[in-house]
Amino acid sequence: MVNGRLSVVKTLQWVTGKGLAVGRPKTDKSHRANALSPDAVALLHELRGRQIGQQVGVAEARQNTGYVFTQADGRMADPNAISKDFADVVKASGLPHLAFHGLRHAHATMLLESGINPKIVSERLGHSTIAVTMDVYSHVLPGMQDAAALALDAELSRK
Repeated sequence: MVNGRLSVVKTLQWVTGKGLAVGRPKTDKSHRANALSPDAVALLHELRGRQIGQQVGVAEARQNTGYVFTQADGRMADPNAISKDFADVVKASGLPHLAFHGLRHAHATMLLESGINPKIVSERLGHSTIAVTMDVYSHVLPGMQDAAALALDAELSRK
């Protein structure tokens, strides 16, 4: 994270027979830097401080991989373990089922419902084109159509 931006520059996935493998994002547009709110930046700094604090008592030196989700010694965490831990937290909190990857969809849906330009949402998701974003999230648009009509009325009545 630099200047309040979270960079997506690598992928991490479990490859059968090989274990964790670092790779490149799928497309050039997948390689991106997303702006973060001041609250999100503060939360990530807090998390980083906790991670550094966890190195006390760890035999081997802490590795600085740059990943947000790590093991106690800084090594990369298994994405499947992160998904399982997230599912456990959701279940324990009494919230409806939501997979970790569902946070990506929730993020996009909330932005579109808030009136954020679909091109910006597409860039944040790393979609190759805005058409991909609109195809996936078209279910959000019906309510936006009503809001657009009301906004147009409001603008016309001010003129």
